[in-house]
Amino acid sequence: MEDFVIKAKLRWANVNEVTGPNSMSNKFQVDITEMSKEAVEKLKFFNVEPREKEGVTFVTAKSNRPVLVLDKNKEPLTQVRLGNGTLANVQVRPYEWEFKGKKGVGLGLQKIQVIDLVELEKDLFNAEASEPGADEIPF
Repeated sequence: MEDFVIKAKLRWANVNEVTGPNSMSNKFQVDITEMSKEAVEKLKFFNVEPREKEGVTFVTAKSNRPVLVLDKNKEPLTQVRLGNGTLANVQVRPYEWEFKGKKGVGLGLQKIQVIDLVELEKDLFNAEASEPGADEIPF
């Protein structure tokens, strides 16, 4: 199947070595949302059905490896965390899958070109965070 580009907003982006893969799927992935009607029709043409959760329509694109992320000028963005609401062109490739008797079509995540970055703040619960001081109450 052929690659195509979806211009959309991103959610829950785990796409590079800064964020690492998604902890549940162990894949690099992103939810693609706020797509044009044309993008939704193209997805449906390839039998990819967008899902809806909490009033948001989206598809999830995945990769087994970190994904190339570029800026508007097509220069690599290597040390960035893409926050929810980032506007981007997302290159995807539909692929057929079969698992435990079920079949479907998934989306392979090829690369991302960021148009309007919403940078995710540093993870407040990461291992590098400082230890609580004597006047702080740890939970």
